[in-house]
Amino acid sequence: TKEMKRVYHLSIGLIICGLTLFIILGILGFLIGLPIGFVGLYGIIISRARPDKLRNYLLKRKESKEDLKVQA
Repeated sequence: TKEMKRVYHLSIGLIICGLTLFIILGILGFLIGLPIGFVGLYGIIISRARPDKLRNYLLKRKESKEDLKVQA
C-alpha cells in the first residue's frame, strides 16, 4: 500500500540522516581528539625520557614570566 511505502521511505531517510550525523560527529571528534592525544602522548614521552629537560623548560617559562613581571 501507499502508506507502507511512505513509512518505509521515511524510516530509511531517518536511518541515513542518523548515519551521516554519526559519521560527521565521529570525524569531528577524531580531528579534535587527535591533536589533544598527540600533545598528551608527547608530554608523557618527554617526561618519561627526559624529565630534566621538561623541568628546565618549565623553569625557563617561570623565569621568563618573572622577568616580564619585573619589567612591567
